[in-house]
Amino acid sequence: MNVVVVVIIIALVVGAIGGGLMLAFGHRLKGSIELALQGSGGGQYFEPGQPIQGIMTVRAKKDLGPGRLFVALVCTEEWSEWTTDSDGDRSRERRTRELFRHDVNVEPRFSIGKGDTQTAPFVLPTPPVSDAANQESSMPGWVQAMVDVVGSLSRDDRETYWEVTGQFDIPGLDLIKRERIPLQYPARF
Repeated sequence: MNVVVVVIIIALVVGAIGGGLMLAFGHRLKGSIELALQGSGGGQYFEPGQPIQGIMTVRAKKDLGPGRLFVALVCTEEWSEWTTDSDGDRSRERRTRELFRHDVNVEPRFSIGKGDTQTAPFVLPTPPVSDAANQESSMPGWVQAMVDVVGSLSRDDRETYWEVTGQFDIPGLDLIKRERIPLQYPARF
């Protein structure tokens, strides 16, 4: 094989690996987000219908913004599926589906300077059980989501979990922090 071709192939491989690492870890070079959450009674217990209070801390290593700073309550379903490729080889793949999401703006036009740290308090509502039971909801999409959540909970091959997600959404870059929370809804109403 020609030396030039080998050098080009090596350069492409190194470039692809470097680009992948920048995509995976590049946001950390720009800044970070931390979440401090407080549930019912001031602790780490989160109850349906009770708001989650928290503080989002944003640290910038470069000037960032303007962008949207928000939190979201997200319910995700996760499961494994067997697939077969064209050669007949079977493999197991993890799949996820977002069952419910409710966003709350913390700061719609947020900016932060290089080396700065800013905190922003927030209150994130959790849907009450009564909303799903009465088929009325103060949170759009909640009633249908409860049908999906209950359906997921009744399957042994599925994991259903709740997260609070803090995000600084900037064109070309998102700083994201996810925290799983123990938020339990009954399997039947």
